[in-house]
Amino acid sequence: MPTIGQPIHLIMFTVIGYLPSGEGRAHDLQRVLGGDSHVEEIGDASVAVSGPLSSLASGAGWLCGLSGRIDNHVELASRIQDATVSGHTPAALVGTILSRVGLEGLRDLRGVFAGVFTDGDQLWSFRDQMGFWPMFRSSSEGQLVASDSTRACVVATGQGYHVNDRYMEDFFYGRIGSSTATAVRGVTRLRPGSWARDDANGSHTDQYWSPKELVEFDSPAEEDVPEMFDVLMTQAVDRVMTGSDAVSLSGGIDSPVVAAYAAPRFSARFDKALPAVSAVYPDLPSVDEEDLIRLVAEDLGMPLHTFRPSVAATDDLARWVELLDGPVPVVSLSETLETLSVAKAHGITNLITGEWAEYLFDMPQRTLAYLVRQRRWQPARKYWASLRQQNVPSRTIVSRLAKDLTPFGLRRSWALRRMGAATPQWVDRDRLVFHPRGPVVRDWRSNQAAMGEGPSLGLEADHVVQMEA
Repeated sequence: MPTIGQPIHLIMFTVIGYLPSGEGRAHDLQRVLGGDSHVEEIGDASVAVSGPLSSLASGAGWLCGLSGRIDNHVELASRIQDATVSGHTPAALVGTILSRVGLEGLRDLRGVFAGVFTDGDQLWSFRDQMGFWPMFRSSSEGQLVASDSTRACVVATGQGYHVNDRYMEDFFYGRIGSSTATAVRGVTRLRPGSWARDDANGSHTDQYWSPKELVEFDSPAEEDVPEMFDVLMTQAVDRVMTGSDAVSLSGGIDSPVVAAYAAPRFSARFDKALPAVSAVYPDLPSVDEEDLIRLVAEDLGMPLHTFRPSVAATDDLARWVELLDGPVPVVSLSETLETLSVAKAHGITNLITGEWAEYLFDMPQRTLAYLVRQRRWQPARKYWASLRQQNVPSRTIVSRLAKDLTPFGLRRSWALRRMGAATPQWVDRDRLVFHPRGPVVRDWRSNQAAMGEGPSLGLEADHVVQMEA
């Protein structure tokens, strides 16, 4: 395992904060993290950044390092008039905001980012709302480190790699939940939409964004939804476009909507057509959506780059295991890398997708049971009708509803009985079926916000693939 002084491939490293810095610590960090890193010190703290996706800035009594991208950078920068800040790099922008209004300023940020901020005595680390960019923390013998890389935390503290057996066991049994633990002992994960403060007196973490607060809160009138959707989708695509973009197009309902909003805005801003990238499967006609993809691309005047996938889901598995520093949910890393590599070959560095719509619209777990439990009969009838319009059999709907309303103890007993002798003896069946799903109302609200409150392991794996590409 790598230690300080030995070469190390920090695939994810772009920002790291260290407290206390100590004599010669800045030089030591630069030696460990590579010659292209930039390190600055203030008081007892050091901040290092590396690579084109990061920036480092300082002001009166503060130092800020940031990785990633602030999507609403232009809007926020227009509010700042500070002659002491040289330029509006992402780090300068965020550092100025935090120095003026404190951690409340994180609420205004939108994008894909992680960063550290320090006044020399305390070190704050933070992560974007959805967890697109990772952030980890570690402490060892009075040393406090925050970085977007697990192994950067390990190397900076010199603590070495030690497997967190409890985490590995919990992962196997599906018990991670919203835990902040990682597969490396001594390294913890910062949750999405959260910040952490470390100083000589200890640590404190808190959320600056809670998606649960947005569930069924101040719902707009039905007739206002189309106009609001139009405004927000236009704003969203405007914020994420860079000029070297493409839409990852499929024949579903999500990406064509993104393309419909993005294509005209892209043409107006950059005076060229917005391209699309998509895999096609001519040898698998039952799942191939090429006809629908071409229909959308032609209608919107989008140059279309298609490819036939040539890699398998398990290709280069050993290499991915080495890079990930821990297990992740089932996700095809090699296939994702192939898509990104095709995009990059066409000069595309920002791939826009609509996949989050699937979580909002196509995974409404326990929705009907929630409406019934709340005795909201009219919405329940409308929801039932919508399922029937999708050709879901009435028997299936009733079965789901009965299952969702059945007490957990009964469901668990049924599940254990179904497993029977099919489960290997070395698997603890009592721990395999463990999730005591709560009351329908609470559980449904949690599910709606789950994509912004979980550990984001899949997104961290995607992040590694993107850095590799």
